[in-house]
Amino acid sequence: MVMNFHSKTRKRIATLIAVALLGGVSVNFFSREPRTKIGMEPTPMISPRANLELARPAGIPRKSNLPEKISDEPMEPVRPGEMLVKLRSSAEMEKFISGVRKLGGQVLGNIPRLGAVRIAFDNEEQGATIRELVPESGSAEPNYLVFTPTPPDAAGDGGGGYLGFGREALSWLGVPEDNANWGEGIKVAVLDTGIYAVPGVGGIRQFDLVGGEIGAGDLPVHGTSVASILAGTSAEGRGVAPGAELLSYRVLDDTGVGDSFTVAQGILEAVDAGARVISMSIGSGGDSAVLREAINHALARNVAVVAAVGNEGVGSVSFPAHYPGVIAVTAVDANGQRGSFANYGNGVSLAAPGIGVLTPWRDASEVNFSGTSAAVPFVSGTLAMLFAENPSLTAAQAGRLLVQYANDAGAPGQDAYYGAGILDISRLLTRNQPGINDVAMADIYYNPKVAKPGSAALPVQVTVQNRGTTTLANLTLQVTNNGQTQRFLLSGLAAGSVSSQTIEVDPAALGSEAGVRLQSQVQINGVQDVNLGNNQRGVTLRLKAPVGE
Repeated sequence: MVMNFHSKTRKRIATLIAVALLGGVSVNFFSREPRTKIGMEPTPMISPRANLELARPAGIPRKSNLPEKISDEPMEPVRPGEMLVKLRSSAEMEKFISGVRKLGGQVLGNIPRLGAVRIAFDNEEQGATIRELVPESGSAEPNYLVFTPTPPDAAGDGGGGYLGFGREALSWLGVPEDNANWGEGIKVAVLDTGIYAVPGVGGIRQFDLVGGEIGAGDLPVHGTSVASILAGTSAEGRGVAPGAELLSYRVLDDTGVGDSFTVAQGILEAVDAGARVISMSIGSGGDSAVLREAINHALARNVAVVAAVGNEGVGSVSFPAHYPGVIAVTAVDANGQRGSFANYGNGVSLAAPGIGVLTPWRDASEVNFSGTSAAVPFVSGTLAMLFAENPSLTAAQAGRLLVQYANDAGAPGQDAYYGAGILDISRLLTRNQPGINDVAMADIYYNPKVAKPGSAALPVQVTVQNRGTTTLANLTLQVTNNGQTQRFLLSGLAAGSVSSQTIEVDPAALGSEAGVRLQSQVQINGVQDVNLGNNQRGVTLRLKAPVGE
């Protein structure tokens, strides 16, 4: 039995982005070899619901199976009647706490290393009076709520079909069958809803920072699914790093809600416990100084921090993923298509599988897990593998390796949607093997930023990437645009580098039933390519009628 993951939803920060076209509005097209492309990308610019779509080839089903919502009840972004106060010294903290108690306020907790105090007050008047106690050297802020990311909305995908991974995500990433020892000796902290014992996930050290009974609601399935992807040991739920030691910090309750103070506590405790990786499939719209300092504390102690960009579909990455130094992860399906629900913007690091990932649950059932939450543990597990392989590797070095060996997607190079590209574990495993010749069609992407002034043609970038380990001296790229073929000679493409050619598409042809067909192929001349399966890519572009017509 397969069940969809349910969770409590919150009020969205903004509406999901409509997919748009023309008049300078961008539509981004992409897929990951060798599978067939079936979907399309939302864009940062909004226009009425007219858009371009990619034709879905015959025989390729849409497989959404996305999580359902169980409530549309809005949730406040902060804990009412609470504030967090930061103070510079223990003497200031002692004096402040004493003053709060004299005013009848409650001290709910404190983190001396961060100079942070969590205060509860009965009404705004009392809160204002307490704020007057904060010295000029200190600061006060709300206690922002932190959530499991909003479940993806299948109806809000902009018309793009998703192909779920099922149990194939590890093979798609290039993880071998014999990865049982990956992550051995490495502690990974999962800050989430708590973890149930299910096949392949058990015997985990759990630390409850929330209180109450774990399992009173249905949200522990979230933390359990994260743990299974990261370090599951069963045949039906094998994780990326089965040898890693998981530390579970319950920082969200069974409705999937926590706060920035509790998450900051969890981060410090995880660092103290010796975690090399902190994995957070959680997010908030609030920029908390307390949480930011906890993140910096972890980074300064050589701990890699990974977090979800969020599922609101807006042009701003959630916190804590937005903080500098945090590896911010977005989600793709089994075609390499980025979920239109995923947040985007400055700060996105890279993408990983995050749609239709099956994880084991109780009574021989399975969870169909989707969202940027699902993508995070693939990256966290990969970091555990790298640290186990080379214990002297720093967190910054490990993060750079993930970026360096990612498969480019979207606009050439770093972009706001995919970051550096899509996680590719097979390239990480072979990075030190000399002489690998592998050129790939990276993407076909409509990018108005490269349009010629005054031209009505739509510029589509066709991007090639060298995914081998040696410079490729002589390449031929062939692009067919509605029957017309152009050839480009490329040379001196260094390992990991990309090269892009711009193809102009006639917008008038997009309105036809057939649309515009773009087919691309790249080959290495005079040298054997080790992976011919990633040398071709094709898309069909057509104008899609506005919704309601």
